[in-house]
Amino acid sequence: MVKKWSFKVFVFMWLVLAISFVTLAVSLTVSAAGYRFNWQARTIVKTGLIVLESDPSGAAVEINGKDLAATTPLRQTYLLPGYYDVLVRLDGYIPFKKTVKVESGQAQYEDTITLFREVPEQLTLTQQEQTDLSAQLAGITPQLRDDKLEVRGSEIWVDDRLAARLFSEIKQVKWFPTKRAYFVQVDNALHTYQLDGSNDYVIATFDSADATPFLIDQNGTRLVFKRGETVVAYRIN
Repeated sequence: MVKKWSFKVFVFMWLVLAISFVTLAVSLTVSAAGYRFNWQARTIVKTGLIVLESDPSGAAVEINGKDLAATTPLRQTYLLPGYYDVLVRLDGYIPFKKTVKVESGQAQYEDTITLFREVPEQLTLTQQEQTDLSAQLAGITPQLRDDKLEVRGSEIWVDDRLAARLFSEIKQVKWFPTKRAYFVQVDNALHTYQLDGSNDYVIATFDSADATPFLIDQNGTRLVFKRGETVVAYRIN
């Protein structure tokens, strides 16, 4: 009797192992093909992915509060369709936050993320630099349009798409050099926005609520404007 039961247990264990191996093989095959089992819907669905790139690169990434132990640039694959809270963070920089919608069989690109310093670093300028930059600032007329970046009433439009709607008068707009972000002056505050109008942060304040001329160098690292009669420069990126 004992031998019969032992044989049955042995066969049962082999059946369990065989089923487990088959299940694992099927799961790996399905996953490799870009599909996952959605337990909530109890069906197999085609997955999507999120592509993340930031400037500067090397930023840590969290999705739905989980640290991915990876840095930008990053491709997060095999995601079930739905909404994901994305956090991109780098020490000393303002974090980027956004809720991203992942759709079946599609890639969601967040590859225009520009990170700005939490505390802009004031730079020392020589007297010659002061003189040259003062002359450049004197030749700038703040605008409500910069190429395909445009103010329409209280709205900001990018490439004829509504990017942001504000509740205060907009004094001027200007592209970040990479055109992956832009600047907006509201009252005496200079705000930064991501390309899609998200992540609004104040990067600097001016002496006046009037439109104030400012410069950004070609690398996007240095913001220059006047405080009183003195030219000041800050490292922002």
